[in-house]
Amino acid sequence: MESKDSLGYKIEALRYYLEKKMGLEVLLGVYKTLIDSSDEGDNHETLEMPLMKPEQEKFVPFVHHLVFCELNHFSNN
Repeated sequence: MESKDSLGYKIEALRYYLEKKMGLEVLLGVYKTLIDSSDEGDNHETLEMPLMKPEQEKFVPFVHHLVFCELNHFSNN
């Protein structure tokens, strides 16, 4: 990835990376939980995340970043 790459490309690269690190099922579960909570205005500290291994849990902040980027990027286009 380079600085000249589009934001859309960078978002897709992050999604691909997270899928490889977390697995598709876990990534989608976390993603859905975060999207649902943003729709309802829930406090993210009380969310019920899918079961994850410790090495997968460390990527949850990056999934949150992915959701934030997508909501901002695609709502403006």
